[in-house]
Amino acid sequence: MKKNRVPIGKFLVARGLLSIEEERAVAAEQRNLDGEDYEAFGRIAVRKGFITAEAVKEAMKERARLERDA
Repeated sequence: MKKNRVPIGKFLVARGLLSIEEERAVAAEQRNLDGEDYEAFGRIAVRKGFITAEAVKEAMKERARLERDA
């Protein structure tokens, strides 16, 4: 059975890399995009200047490791 994945925005907030307000702003923007214009959460956060691309990449690696080890 596949485990539920923690959304990357929530993971970044839990790690202190994004504020709750920043996570909400990115999530709101992402919700307003339709399928053709979809943009990944991390890309939006980087574009808005909330976090670096490297920090998103490292957080995604950490989340994957934690899921694998769970």
